[in-house]
Amino acid sequence: MIILASKSARRREILSKFTDFKIITEDVEENNTDYWNARQLVMALSFEKGIGVAVKNPEAVVLSADTVVALEDKILGKPVDREDARRMMEALSGRSHEVYTAYSIFCMEKNLKYTDYEVSKVFFKELSLEDIEAYLDTGEYADKAGAYGIQGYGSLLVERIEGDFLNIVGLPISKISDDLKKFLNISLMEGIEIGK
Repeated sequence: MIILASKSARRREILSKFTDFKIITEDVEENNTDYWNARQLVMALSFEKGIGVAVKNPEAVVLSADTVVALEDKILGKPVDREDARRMMEALSGRSHEVYTAYSIFCMEKNLKYTDYEVSKVFFKELSLEDIEAYLDTGEYADKAGAYGIQGYGSLLVERIEGDFLNIVGLPISKISDDLKKFLNISLMEGIEIGK
């Protein structure tokens, strides 16, 4: 059995294309003051989101993840309100930033506790005040690291990306697939009919 320890609709959508799973989550305080950089923070949060679920379900394979946006090493978390989102949009305009998604794979029965991350680079267009306000009017910024969702209206803000698109959405499924196969002999390719 696979458990996804995440409340993210985007992660649920990505994983559902490859396997069946249950969702079990635990609340984790997303406080970034104790970490030196985005990579450390996102890996710690990913681990914390999954370890409690894994301990309570030792026979299951538990997958957890966390995503942060970093602009010149400054972490941009989820905006607290529209004004905060506007500040983030203005800061990102015409510049590149990094999106880090860490993921953790647990199977306590097999003594597996593994965390890794992927990073992608996103280049934003120069945004006018009208562009920013129009995007904020969609409401899509709420509950999104960096105040935008690249899989929705946020795609209109992006000039180009370097790296894994699904990493930016919130789950680097290709890298996770490799690790599931390597550590647990689980293939996400099973059941996929070639040519369909």
